[in-house]
Amino acid sequence: MRRVYTIAEDSALGEVPGIDRMFFVFLRGEISSSRKGDIKDFGLTTASVSMTLSVVRGEAKVEGPKTYTIPLRTTAFGDKAHISIRDAKGAYVDCLSSSGRSDIVTDYSIPGMFVHTGTWTFETMTNLMDGTCLFTISLTQWLEGCN
Repeated sequence: MRRVYTIAEDSALGEVPGIDRMFFVFLRGEISSSRKGDIKDFGLTTASVSMTLSVVRGEAKVEGPKTYTIPLRTTAFGDKAHISIRDAKGAYVDCLSSSGRSDIVTDYSIPGMFVHTGTWTFETMTNLMDGTCLFTISLTQWLEGCN
């Protein structure tokens, strides 16, 4: 799969992801110079991010995968989760730009009452409307849940 967004820097801030704690992820990058001619800003306004969750519980019982898809835009999901996109000057913008660097900052909390104890896999894929992949990220983490 050919990716168009080059991640130059990534960071996870705060404690190791766990339940009922805020967790922050920072990505800095830009559209690959070889693909800038193919991508117009209007195409980036329709970009989406899909997160697929699955868990392996005790005795290798697998739950999922379950996928959620939302627009890749600066968005608040109540007070428990946010996606923020910034331009190269640090100003908050609605969506990624095809010219210059962009930062994506997320903060979220994993509510313990919905979490089963086990090894969780979070796979994130961002796409344009035409199916072009911007970038993918995968994280596998042991979580102690309330269930």
